[in-house]
Amino acid sequence: MEELGRKMLEEIREGLGLPADAPGYLLWAVSPKELAAVAEEFAQEQLSPKQRRLVLRALPELERQGANLLAVVPLGEKVYIRGVRVQIVLPLQG
Repeated sequence: MEELGRKMLEEIREGLGLPADAPGYLLWAVSPKELAAVAEEFAQEQLSPKQRRLVLRALPELERQGANLLAVVPLGEKVYIRGVRVQIVLPLQG
């Protein structure tokens, strides 16, 4: 999952002509609903008000698509995101 996330960030940065070390974030959760909560908290803490509104506006669609991995690249007053659904296998011991 980490490798996929790094690739997503790389693709966003390359598409925008940004350097490889430009700020970018990976958010993930077990379910799309949990990802929406994580992304909302992230937006409140890390993004400008305008960027926050953009992310919050996109969350229902990302949840509908089943995304549980989100790449976020803030740039000025814009923010670029890409969400995907990945299968997460949790090790259970008992």
